[in-house]
Amino acid sequence: MDIEDLIIKGHLPSEVICTPKAFAQSLDISEHVVRHWMKQGLLPLFRIGRRVFINMLLLREQIAKGQNNIPLK
Repeated sequence: MDIEDLIIKGHLPSEVICTPKAFAQSLDISEHVVRHWMKQGLLPLFRIGRRVFINMLLLREQIAKGQNNIPLK
């Protein structure tokens, strides 16, 4: 399964921003994996104070342009 399949099947969160925990739950993967992708720079992130969020709009845009390399199988 690749990231495009997850979008088509509606598994990615529909929110504009998403916590790492919610992102992991929506993909049925561990939060540890999501945080690893964050450290590798595979997910578009931003901070509000000390909290880190995934920018879902930018992630969808990257996927649509084929610019994201999240290693899903």
